[in-house]
Amino acid sequence: MKKILIGSTLLLATVGVSAACSSGSSTGSGGGGGSTVSTSVPGSQQLGNLSSGDAEQYCKDLESFGQAHQQDLANANCSLGGLFSAAGKTGADAQQACRDGYNKCIQSPQMTTAQDCTKYQAQLKDCTATVAEYNQCMQDTLAAFQKITVDSVCGSIGMDAGASTANADPDSCQAIKKKCPNLGASSSSSSM
Repeated sequence: MKKILIGSTLLLATVGVSAACSSGSSTGSGGGGGSTVSTSVPGSQQLGNLSSGDAEQYCKDLESFGQAHQQDLANANCSLGGLFSAAGKTGADAQQACRDGYNKCIQSPQMTTAQDCTKYQAQLKDCTATVAEYNQCMQDTLAAFQKITVDSVCGSIGMDAGASTANADPDSCQAIKKKCPNLGASSSSSSM
């Protein structure tokens, strides 16, 4: 479970701030609903060296992508949240409580947080990761989140914990955490 929560913090913090995902090309293929973000910011640019205009544009592109994937992230969030409803219960009762917690969560309005993209450049200060590296981390993290379902989480209660955990803290994100200390990679934030 720890792997999911670490990665989810990174992705949810990013989604709360902006949310991103790209294949690492300077312009993503796909659009708001695809698994890449469309941006005019070159993938080879270091985030800490983006001009204020490029940083603002990248922030807006990332925010659009995050909004397009709100449902994926809400499903993962609520699936994991269902575990709290199962606390203190065992067997079929725990699985049902988990599913009930998921259903209550998914039917509730999801919180959204808008980023002031005019201030995004300051968050990128001292970040030596490239746009492409950051995009890859977000793409890998989103892919892991898309595997987290109510069935995979609630259905595995009482089974080997390793069977239900996805690596939502992929290798591609390790470099981001080291290269971008001010980007919020280790802080929590509101999710969608």
